[in-house]
Order: sequence, then structure tokens, then C-alpha cells
Amino acid sequence: MSEELPEGWRARPLSEIADIEAGLTKNGALRARSRKIVPLVSVAAVQSRRIDVGELSTIGLLEADRDRGTLAPGDVLVVEGNGSLAHLGRAAMWNNEVPDARLQNHILRVRAHACDSAWLLEWLASPDGRAAIREQAVSATGLYTLSKAKLGALSVPIAPHEQERSIVARLGALRARSRRAKDALDAVPALLDRLRQSILAAAFRGDLTADWREQNPAVEPASELLKRIRLERRRRWEEAELAKMLAKGKPPKDALWKSKYVEPEPVDDGELPELPEGWSWATGTQLFEFVTSGSRGWAEYYSAEGAAFLRVGNTRRDDIRLDLSELQRVQTPTNVEGERTRVRQGDIVVSITADLGRVGYVQEQIGPAYVSQHLALIRLCLPELAEYIALWLSSPLGQHLLKLRDRGMTKAGLGLDDVRSVPIPLAPRAEIAAVVARAASQVRGRFQMVESTTAVARSQILALDRVTLSAAFRGGLS
Repeated sequence: MSEELPEGWRARPLSEIADIEAGLTKNGALRARSRKIVPLVSVAAVQSRRIDVGELSTIGLLEADRDRGTLAPGDVLVVEGNGSLAHLGRAAMWNNEVPDARLQNHILRVRAHACDSAWLLEWLASPDGRAAIREQAVSATGLYTLSKAKLGALSVPIAPHEQERSIVARLGALRARSRRAKDALDAVPALLDRLRQSILAAAFRGDLTADWREQNPAVEPASELLKRIRLERRRRWEEAELAKMLAKGKPPKDALWKSKYVEPEPVDDGELPELPEGWSWATGTQLFEFVTSGSRGWAEYYSAEGAAFLRVGNTRRDDIRLDLSELQRVQTPTNVEGERTRVRQGDIVVSITADLGRVGYVQEQIGPAYVSQHLALIRLCLPELAEYIALWLSSPLGQHLLKLRDRGMTKAGLGLDDVRSVPIPLAPRAEIAAVVARAASQVRGRFQMVESTTAVARSQILALDRVTLSAAFRGGLS
């Protein structure tokens, strides 16, 4: 290392420039009888460059502990034992966060006397310091351990005292700038969500397709689409009723049974926003073939393999696409539950308890899948409307109208009739495709661009931090 160091610097073993001591062993049986209980700094409390006081525990002191494991402001604490190489050698400075605290035996206390403590902490956290720790920590068996002797053998670059203090100050200033940049990047998801909500609000006001309507003035209005959907609903109802009667061996003698069909009530749009010309307000009762949810008994079917079981966690707040990264699996029940709640391509799921109103659109077939009792499963009379309606339900006004129906007194909850009654702004059939395409294009296109830029920025900040730290201990910040 000495050949790489600037003039006036030198490398010395850590054991020569600091006193290194281990902490207290737990020895529970003896310590349980102790009358003096003090705070104990555990491995979990020593995070990178900071002490997490929430992770402190306690320990009973013995007579032999009078001067063991004690701490003083400026002590550098180094994790000596950890199952992960990434955490081995993790270091933080003690600033007397909790008076009278002692140190656990898996942490080494480094008390510098020939260099600045902050300088030592920065070096231990630098790429050069981390590399030196890894090299020193490896054992003959290939495992990693960091003992007092191994830590003391680390070769540490030492600069003149004023230079050390100056470089530490500059590193602190640069780190503060990095932290501000990271904080700004952390705010991006919330800003993206606001952008998404703005785009969806514009989509269902008709703003995104205003020019499309000007270029296509003669399209069939949504009222005609509603008429066809009503006819299709009635046709399916009659088909299902007839099948039930035939299955019971009771074929109808006349057409009177058809009079039992109940036509869905039109939506009361008196307090709803005005829609663009050609649009119409509808309800789920008019547009949905059915709405159902799972029963409470699915836990008995849980399995390591089998069909997917969709839960609230598989839906998202910022996207109508399902999150299938973590799926519960179930063995398909052979009773009616196995058919009633089976998910198909084109279905929509909506959370109806707890985190109310999360929406998922089954864009493609995901294999056998079922829903929990916390999700409403929506199947449409016209599957082609599914993505449009899923986007509407996740839009600001759609969410508001859903949550207006929350009937929970102490706990959020929607009934299936509440889901059916939600008003839906129906665009003309020809315009629906344009609404979906433009909303999806703006949301996903902008999101992908911003997320990609954000990811690059994060990696650049990390790389810059590493380069800065590495340069600091080779004289690059002098």
C-alpha cells in the first residue's frame, strides 16, 4: 500500500494505531442473577456508520466486567461475526447514544490513538477497507471470520492529522449531497403515482381522446352498446335458466318463465360528472356478467404446488397488472368452490376488505387460479371492456366512487352488490380502444422512461460514492 500513498502518508497495522477489545459474553445463567442491568450494543444495533438504538438489549454485569466492554465517545464498533460476508466488518461510531452501555462479544471496539476515529471509520467503509477486511477474514476452510488479531492486522493508510480531518469533512459534505440526491429519487414513485392518477383522470373525462372524437364524429354512441349488452345479458340468463330446468327434467311448457328476468336499473347520473358527447353512464350491474368472491375455507387447500390463489397482495396500487412474484398455491377443491371462483383471462379482481380498491386485470391466462374472500372476481358480458373498466376502477374518480360504498364501521369493507353498483363512464365502442391505448401508452411509456432514468441515477450515485471513498484514501481529496 505504501507505494500508492501520497507523500507524507504511511500504512500501519490497525493494532499499532488503535486499541482493539471484544465485548461481553452473554453467559445467561450467571448474568440473570446480577443486580446491575445495563444496555447492551448487539450486532443488529451496529449498522453502516450509525447505531440503531432500537436494537439495543440489556445484560447483567458480573464482578469481572468492571472494565470489559465499556464504551467511550469516538469508539469505532466493528461487527466481528455475521453469517453474511456483506455485513462482516460493518462499522459505526459510538457517540454515547445510551449512557453506561456495554458491548456484545461479537463486536470489536476500536479506540484509535494514532489517527482520527472518523478517518478510521471512513476507511473501514471504503472499497479498499472492505477489500482488506475480506482478504483478512477468509479462513483455510473458505469460511469468513474476523477476530481481534485479524482486524488488528489490517494495514491502514495514515495521513497527517489536519489532512485526515479535512478529507473526512469533505467526505461528509459529499455524502450529504448524495443523500439529498437519493432522497429526491426516493420521492419519484409518489410523483409517478400522481402522474398516473392525472393521466387516468384525463382519460375518463374524455380529454385524452378529444382529438380522436373530432376526427371520428360519426361513431355509434355508447347508448347503443348498452342496448346490445342488455340483450346479451338477457340471452345468457335465459340460456342458464333453461339449462337448469332441463337438468331437473322439467322442460318449460311455455315462455312465461322468461318474465322472471329482472332488467338492471339504469344509473342515476344526477350527481355524476357530465360526460363527452356519445358517452353514457352505466353500472356494473349492466356491464358485469357476475361478481363473486372466495369463501373463508381456502386455507385447508393451501399447498406447495397446485393452482394459483390470488390474494390482495397480488394486486397493486400503481398498476392494474397483477403481481405474480409471490403466489400462494392451492390444491383445487372438487366442490362448487372450485368452479365458482376460478379465474379466466379477461377477468378483473378488486380488493374488498382491508386495503380497499386495489385493482387487478387478468390480461393473459395464468393457468388454473382462484380468488380469496378478500377479492371480488368480476367477469364481464363483453370481455373486450375489461382493461378499460379496470383502468376506470383504478382512476381517482373510480376509486372515490368505490370507497363511497365502504360499509365497514371499524374495518373497511365492500359487499358484492357495492361493486356491482359502481357507476362506470362508458365510451362508444370504437373510442374505448383509443382510451385504453392512449392511457396505457402515456402511463407505461412515461413510467418506463422515468424508472429507467431513476435506476441509472441510483447506480451512478452508488458508483460515485465508491469512487469518492476509494480516491479519498489515495490522496484524491487532499
